[in-house]
Amino acid sequence: MFVVGMEENIFPSGGFMISETEVEEERRLFYVAMTRAKHRLIISYCKEKNGKDMERSRFVDELLR
Repeated sequence: MFVVGMEENIFPSGGFMISETEVEEERRLFYVAMTRAKHRLIISYCKEKNGKDMERSRFVDELLR
């Protein structure tokens, strides 16, 4: 299974209007995606997109701790 687009402000959604409750819901959705993987999970993110530097999602960072 592939989970792509794991950049901050994409997953979880960005902007000033996102609440901690919404972040927790997106964290739960990411967890569901991970648990659906049967044999292998590949998570990807871009370091740069359209000439703009991108940050890895905090959710990926949490896995690496």
